[in-house]
Amino acid sequence: MHDIGDFLSFNDHHLHAHYIISNASLLGFDQKEITIMANVARFHRKKYPTKKALKATELDENSKTAVMMLAVFLRLAEKLDRSHCAIIKKAEFSNVEKDRVLLSLFSDSDCSMEEWSVVQNGPAFYGAFGKKLDSHCTNLHSTDSSGNTT
Repeated sequence: MHDIGDFLSFNDHHLHAHYIISNASLLGFDQKEITIMANVARFHRKKYPTKKALKATELDENSKTAVMMLAVFLRLAEKLDRSHCAIIKKAEFSNVEKDRVLLSLFSDSDCSMEEWSVVQNGPAFYGAFGKKLDSHCTNLHSTDSSGNTT
């Protein structure tokens, strides 16, 4: 749903998505949930979600924090499928240090573009979680020194 704004225009589609979600009658969701979804869509690209940017939403602090975290996860999910070919087969977070997290990516092929894209979203991740984000890609079909697939 975050890309629904593409139907109006790719340029600023995140803003169009925010508008559409905010103004649609989404059965089964209350206004607070709709506002959260609209803002996650709004911040899934370009501008990072910040407390200051969320001030006008009239959401409570917990909901603002949820928007920040969910928007970062959505950004990362999009970056993990940049090619739209499902290159990434598995992704997992692990703590490296108390202020650093590693996102390990597992793929059947080269995923350096996805790895680079994840690192580019490090500032947004830090803003939402207060931790630095590193990324590492592992090829699931590595070969050993004799050329055999492992």
